[in-house]
This record gives sequence, structure tokens and C-alpha cells, in this order.
Amino acid sequence: MPTTIKLPSTHTLEDLLRELREAKGLTRHELADIMGESDSYVSEYENGNRRLDWGDFVHVAMGLYIDPVTILTLYVEVNEGRTRSIPSWVSDL
Repeated sequence: MPTTIKLPSTHTLEDLLRELREAKGLTRHELADIMGESDSYVSEYENGNRRLDWGDFVHVAMGLYIDPVTILTLYVEVNEGRTRSIPSWVSDL
């Protein structure tokens, strides 16, 4: 059974995407390969050096095999204090 990843009370979307990638056991390189992008593409948005527009966000979500609405829902729940961890089912997707 995967371990639960605890999250801070406030979170940027980029932080959440990184945590989701890690929860799925993917390296930056592996996600970049899935997405057909360079390693630097993933590194830049995770470090806040690249802004994600809607299309980029959907591209990353699809690379993670997670519905974009699910990610946005989790983002809102984290930032409203309704959840403090990434659900264990994320790694099963």
C-alpha cells in the first residue's frame, strides 16, 4: 500500500503537480518522456520558472494520467484546508 504524502496548508499548483508526480513514482525524466517533452520542461514548471497556461496544465495532467478536474479539485481542497494529503489512490491511476 502506498504511503500518504502530507501536504503543507497552502500549495502552488506547480507544487501539487510535483507531489502528484512523486506519488505516482515517476521521475521528471519519466514524465517528460510520457509527455514527449524535455526534462527541462518538467523541471522549469515544477521550480516555478515556467508558467503553465491551461493547455500546458492539461498536457501535464494527461501525462500523469489524472483528470485535470481531479487535480484542480485537490488543489482547492488543499488550499481551503479540507485535506492535508494526496489520496493513496493517486498512485493507482
